[in-house]
Amino acid sequence: MTLDDYRKVDGMSNQYWGWGLEDDEFAMRLKDAGLKVQRPQNLTTDRSNTFKHLHDKSRKRDYAKIGNQRKVLSSNY
Repeated sequence: MTLDDYRKVDGMSNQYWGWGLEDDEFAMRLKDAGLKVQRPQNLTTDRSNTFKHLHDKSRKRDYAKIGNQRKVLSSNY
């Protein structure tokens, strides 16, 4: 993905708070724009070890919800 591609789909949404769905919505906008995301061939990481997500009740932002995020996602797509 290039910076021009990122700009073409208006970047990441600010409508999501806490954990989840922002990447799903971003992927749908990329698909709608006809863009394909590809992983470079020389990476040593994959889906199982790219990001380590640590969730703890003390991290309020991980559990914060503003509105119905699934409804926002489904109303946009």
